[in-house]
Amino acid sequence: MAHKDDQLTRVAFGVSVATDAARADALRLLEADTALHAEWIAGLAMNSAAPDEVLRRVFTVDPLPDPQDWLAYRKLSPKAARAAVTHPAPCVRKILAENPYLPPDALAVLAEDPDPKVRRVALVTAWEYDVALPTELTVRLATDPEPRLRYFATGLRGLPDETLLSLAEDPDPRVRAAAIDSWSWPRLRPEVQAAAWADPDPQVRKAVERATHVDVPLPTTVEDFLAETDERRRRDAASTAPVDAALAALLVTHEDGSIRHGAARNPHVPQALALPLAADPEPSVRLAVSLRADVTEEQRAAIEYTVPPAAIRCPPGWRNASAIRMRCGRSRPPATSCCAGASRAHRSCPPM
Repeated sequence: MAHKDDQLTRVAFGVSVATDAARADALRLLEADTALHAEWIAGLAMNSAAPDEVLRRVFTVDPLPDPQDWLAYRKLSPKAARAAVTHPAPCVRKILAENPYLPPDALAVLAEDPDPKVRRVALVTAWEYDVALPTELTVRLATDPEPRLRYFATGLRGLPDETLLSLAEDPDPRVRAAAIDSWSWPRLRPEVQAAAWADPDPQVRKAVERATHVDVPLPTTVEDFLAETDERRRRDAASTAPVDAALAALLVTHEDGSIRHGAARNPHVPQALALPLAADPEPSVRLAVSLRADVTEEQRAAIEYTVPPAAIRCPPGWRNASAIRMRCGRSRPPATSCCAGASRAHRSCPPM
């Protein structure tokens, strides 16, 4: 029986020479055995050595067996991808649209899929993985009648500047808010800026506030640190600010353990000032000193600290970033985001 099933599969999926009629007959016989059919189809689809013609035939099967288990991440050849995007089931095309390895031309087809859910997923994938869609397609998406598609189009790479700026006047407030950021704000016409400030929707006004917000630098001198009243900013200054020598000396002797902990972590605090914290009464401060990049292995080994049994062991930030992701369970790279003054190529699409 197994030999017969093997032969049917070879005929059905093009491994053996056969007529179209013979292939159709073999496919019908295979489909009669549901479990066998599903296993063979899934196996062929996941086989990286399968010829393009075999993969093309796989995508003529409806329904596909458990496409979520493989279609969302398998790297498809251009020919296989072209076959996959024409699958008759919208749910299959939607799963395919999640695939980060999909060739750009195939993703472009899904971005104009008849099913709106497929289009939305394709747009999010294009944004998240910075896929360059054809310029004319990004314009069509940014002017689509569906507000959600226009919303996601604001984060597409390659969207012309003038199209993005026009979306700041979109009828939908979510789209207007998504189109306003620190890049677009100074390029908007004065009357558009005035309308955004007075917009009746709070989302838009919040976007304007973010676009026009100017961060106040953290204190770096003793005078500024003592004048700072925000405890969070004081802690941030202790751990990250490029403090001068006088402030560094103050931080390492501060009565607040959280401030000393920050100073022990801060690479701008000279090693000579940070090393005495290796004898600090607070275990977290001693640990922070041991994790400094400028401490030798001998100095590190001499610091008294016992790692709790249940502690999460992640390497310090100065270690290789890819090693950190692997050892801390972050195998997927974070989505690209933008900060103030970022280029258009790195605009982030806000959450929906």
